[in-house]
Amino acid sequence: MLSWCMLLLCRYAEAEKTNGRWAMMAVAGILGQELLGVTPEWWNAGAKDYGVPMAPLTAMEFLVSSRQ
Repeated sequence: MLSWCMLLLCRYAEAEKTNGRWAMMAVAGILGQELLGVTPEWWNAGAKDYGVPMAPLTAMEFLVSSRQ
């Protein structure tokens, strides 16, 4: 389906490579935390309140993900 537009196909291929690289870094971080015994555990880190309002975080996420 995507093969009709080579530019689009190349863009999606690069996006998949980038996604894979982020996933590999995440796995390395998780394994590193497990081996070093860092607290809080990675699965509880998102539940912690860091004192940052949600609106700026959401706005920043939109800015970063909408970049082309």
